[in-house]
Amino acid sequence: MVKSDVREAKVPNKSINLAQSLHLSLTRRYRLALSLILAILVATFATFTWQTSIGENDAYLINISGQQRMLSQRIALMAKEMRYAQSPALANRYASEMQKSVDKMSSNHSALTSGRLANGKSYALSADLSDMYSGEKMLDQRVSKYLAAANAFLDLYREQGLNVIRSAVQAERNVAETRKGLLGDLNATVTLYEREAKQRIKRFQKLELGFFITGLVILVVELLFIFKPMAELIARRTYDLEKRNAELAELSLKLADKQGLKERALQAAKAAPKQTVKPIEN
Repeated sequence: MVKSDVREAKVPNKSINLAQSLHLSLTRRYRLALSLILAILVATFATFTWQTSIGENDAYLINISGQQRMLSQRIALMAKEMRYAQSPALANRYASEMQKSVDKMSSNHSALTSGRLANGKSYALSADLSDMYSGEKMLDQRVSKYLAAANAFLDLYREQGLNVIRSAVQAERNVAETRKGLLGDLNATVTLYEREAKQRIKRFQKLELGFFITGLVILVVELLFIFKPMAELIARRTYDLEKRNAELAELSLKLADKQGLKERALQAAKAAPKQTVKPIEN
């Protein structure tokens, strides 16, 4: 009777230990799976945010470098219009427009050559861009010279008036001369910014493809080494629990049978008539 009670006590303890072990194993596995998925999601989000920021910079750079072409043409046009203005009022309007163009071109050029943009962001000049501005083309120096000639033309107008400007053929010619070849190099600079932006987009696309493939690999790894073993573990533990439940049920039946036999034996003993011992007659 004592042995049966000990066995009955051991079986539930084993079931409890199995349940705890299963819970711990499942917890470790799904935590690992979720951590891997979280890591790839965070990396993808960070890359997308970075790509968006870089894309905004590229769009801004292409925009202001494209403005330089237009502004260089507008400055030369306004200088010519000032010389042939029919009235001082008209000349003043052209001078105001020319000054705005000079100021805008100057601020754009400063941003493009320094890497500090007016939108609060910054960028690093590539080797090709640095060579364009400071190398053989000397675009930085030529743009500065062009803007200086335009400012000199405006200063002459403000100091000596429209009549002097009309006869100042050399002043307008200085503006036009410094612009020679500049437009082509400004256009080449825009093309360079566009090319570098496209190269960055291609690199990001490759990076996105890499994250996509990495995500698929992680899912396959999780399937083979986490979820599939987890399913097999659950199946084994479920089988063990069912087996132990069956053992408990069998043990309960045996105990019930023994108890029933005892009760029937006691009832039979109580129901049996008592035998009396008769005295022996002599």
